[in-house]
Amino acid sequence: MKLVAAALLISATAAADVTVPERVPILIGQTAPIALAITEQGRTIEGTIVDVAPVAGVTLKKRRFGPGAAFEIPVHGDATGEHVIAIRVRYWACRAHACWPVDVKVKTIAVVSDM
Repeated sequence: MKLVAAALLISATAAADVTVPERVPILIGQTAPIALAITEQGRTIEGTIVDVAPVAGVTLKKRRFGPGAAFEIPVHGDATGEHVIAIRVRYWACRAHACWPVDVKVKTIAVVSDM
């Protein structure tokens, strides 16, 4: 029981950092990437899965990106305006002898314009 509590305490204080740009400019009818970066201080990252929630005004070619995928999420601008895109990132953070799951939610704004 003490080992489980220690593992939960370590994962709760993990230095996980998942970043996306605050705003992504897109011309209407064009596609632009959302660059996603994951950093873990002192740990390796394994089995990453990225889920992107669909939103009106932009088109996503895929809603889920699996392990080994490049983390540039292509977004196509369909309607002008600001569209909030929710992204969920799940992965395993590993040290030499143990791994634990990490689940992070981030948001970005796709700004679709005609100029």
